[in-house]
Amino acid sequence: MARIVKKAAERRSEILQKAQELFYKYGYTKTSVNMVIEALGISKGAFYHYFKSKEEMLDCLSDRLMQSIISKIESAINSTNLNAIEKLNIMYKESGNYKVENIDSV
Repeated sequence: MARIVKKAAERRSEILQKAQELFYKYGYTKTSVNMVIEALGISKGAFYHYFKSKEEMLDCLSDRLMQSIISKIESAINSTNLNAIEKLNIMYKESGNYKVENIDSV
């Protein structure tokens, strides 16, 4: 099989996405690094180029998910046109929306 070369950020994101899918499907404990690399068709060396361990991959995945949520509520928090109650309501709304949009994984 021909080797597919991708940009580093794209490959890293692809690994995180696949890991997320497998974690949701099988759980963190039952998902191995080998499962991730086999699902993507990459080498162990490629995986370990981006992540030192499965735990580090989970940390990066958690950070990525948190940044996704934060970016959705950040504009409300920084708004000078909203009072504290309005900001809090938007934060709850966006958090709820995130849960609804990702119900299978939450």
